[in-house]
This record gives sequence, structure tokens and C-alpha cells, in this order.
Amino acid sequence: MCDVLNELRGSFDFIVMDSPPIIAVTDAAVLSALSDGVLLVVNGQKTTTQSAKRASELLDKVGARTLGVILNGIDIRHHPDYVDYRSYYTSYSAEAVEPD
Repeated sequence: MCDVLNELRGSFDFIVMDSPPIIAVTDAAVLSALSDGVLLVVNGQKTTTQSAKRASELLDKVGARTLGVILNGIDIRHHPDYVDYRSYYTSYSAEAVEPD
């Protein structure tokens, strides 16, 4: 995998890799250690706080550079915990891009 990534780095500015959940299998930990940076994706409806913390700890343990976290599975239009974000991100809200 190191050879493949080195070859690709010579041709591309960015390489995006998707992996299975880091807690489920070791593939994600191995890939994250080879990557320049990691985005941790957390499902707001399914991922427990404990699982998110464990995933972050596993990334730290392998020396991964965590660039940030993506929270998905949340509809901020109908979720009281995100009322402050609705007013702050009005131009990015799902309502603004909702299809007819």
C-alpha cells in the first residue's frame, strides 16, 4: 500500500481514501497511519459518544493526523440541540438547497 500511495502522490495533489469504521476492523487504522490526514465521520443518530471517543483514541494511538470531524445524519431544521447552528449557518442550511 505504501508503494501505491507513493506512486499516486507523484501524480495527484489529493488522494481520498474511504475505509470501514475504525472500531470494526484494523484497515482504517492502517490506512490512517499512511495518510497525510484523516477526517473522522460520525453519524449523529447512530454513533455513541463512547464509540466516537474510542475512534479518536485509536487514531491517536497509530499516530494519525486528525484534520477534523464530520457530523452527518442530523437534520438541524428539526433538532433542538442545534438551534444555535441554524441561525449561524443559515446560508448553508439544508432548507436553502432542498429540491422542489
